[in-house]
Amino acid sequence: MTYVVRMNVEVTHEMIEDIIEGAGYGIHYWATKAVVDEDAQTYTITDGEDGKAYVVHYSEINKAIQSLLDREVAIRSDIVDAIALDLMNYEDAHRMDSEVYDVIIQVACFGEVIYG
Repeated sequence: MTYVVRMNVEVTHEMIEDIIEGAGYGIHYWATKAVVDEDAQTYTITDGEDGKAYVVHYSEINKAIQSLLDREVAIRSDIVDAIALDLMNYEDAHRMDSEVYDVIIQVACFGEVIYG
């Protein structure tokens, strides 16, 4: 038998901005363009394969993080661990990298990881 524990971790605007900034280095292999609109709190990514632009609201990035932490999206456990550990201790965050940011943005855009 297994048990599930849910933790509440605050995801701040600063954290979302850091994820977007880091994603700029991780999504370049599938995205041809990425634009941040601070006023609208959106991140628009153009898919290099089909040319479609995806407008992702910051709240969708937060939902993607929750989906990954809840294991609703199948992904390697080291990626989930990096997200959880860095969000729990953001002042000492060093586990998330461009690969993790890429995964978060793909889940926010597509609901799953389709590239990589």
